[in-house]
Amino acid sequence: MRILVLFLCFHATQLLANDGSFYSNGNQLIPIVESTISVKKEVLSIQRIENGYVRVTVSYIFDNPGVAKEILVGFEAPSPAGDVNGTPINRQHPYISNFSVVMNGLPIRYETAFVNEKDYYQDDTIVSLTMDEAKGEYGFDNYSDFYYVYHFNAPFKKGLNTIQHTYNFKMATSVMEYYSFGYILTAANRWANNGIDDFTLIIDLGDFQNFFLSKTFFKDKSDWSFNGKMLEIDEDLPPYLAQYKGSMEVFCKHGPLVFTKKDFHPNGELNINAVVNMQAIDLKAFDPSQHNLPFDLQSSSFISESISESAHKILRNLPYARRGYVFKTAFIRDFYESQKWYQPNPNYISNVDDLTENEKKWLKELIRP
Repeated sequence: MRILVLFLCFHATQLLANDGSFYSNGNQLIPIVESTISVKKEVLSIQRIENGYVRVTVSYIFDNPGVAKEILVGFEAPSPAGDVNGTPINRQHPYISNFSVVMNGLPIRYETAFVNEKDYYQDDTIVSLTMDEAKGEYGFDNYSDFYYVYHFNAPFKKGLNTIQHTYNFKMATSVMEYYSFGYILTAANRWANNGIDDFTLIIDLGDFQNFFLSKTFFKDKSDWSFNGKMLEIDEDLPPYLAQYKGSMEVFCKHGPLVFTKKDFHPNGELNINAVVNMQAIDLKAFDPSQHNLPFDLQSSSFISESISESAHKILRNLPYARRGYVFKTAFIRDFYESQKWYQPNPNYISNVDDLTENEKKWLKELIRP
């Protein structure tokens, strides 16, 4: 028996002007026609890697209560947009790589198609555009309105089945964001159990990262475990940050953020935005009476000067404050206790060997007043 399972849920993506680049986002494997197979367990791992990419690894356990059957499974990805070269590479998405599927321990061969209609499965065939049709009148630069569909035949045996799905995709960037990306979670509700019986989400974006996390599929910070601090943004924000009001601001020291949920029925998508700290970029000389210091490594790299010797002492202790060092000097302690990201850790003993190579380099390049 051959049954259609395609991610036909076309969704809106944020289109960026020429000051930014949208490459792709992450998606689930989702059924449309099939209604008996359920997701017993899913572990979704998202890890930031080199060159602005994230590595996605999704491990599924499915339950097929009926007879063995072969299902056509699809993964859908939007075209790149903004200041990018969107030309397909070997008919595949130019910013998705290392795409693989392993089912019940065996690799699965896949194909790709270009589509621009929701109903692209007709007469037992995926109706794919030609390269010229996909290219359109304006070529592949800036914006193309077609979707890529990666599809493969998945043989489900009766009972439990495993699928491991992996790929890399490039994160969006702009003059206002170091990086951002989204992952479609709500499509999981299309399986027979309208969700996932046992869901784990693991996000690892690297050491000392500061980003906004849309408060959509979870209630509050108690749903997460990680090494750091999470704050709900409910106060007025500068105009360039206004869109993040109501989100959670995350200050992650290192290691992953982990979200777990039984009987998970997501009602929103995963969206992460690491916003450029404009104050850090514009700051000429650090003045503790007027300026805050950033938690994240990207933003602090812009700061190298201070207005005074005492300001310099505060600044050079930033790497240790990130790790929660409890300062004995009153003016240093008072300053860091006023920083929203600071978490005092009485057990931490300052050690230069704990610092990242970028932090060590930054300390050497600080300019004394």
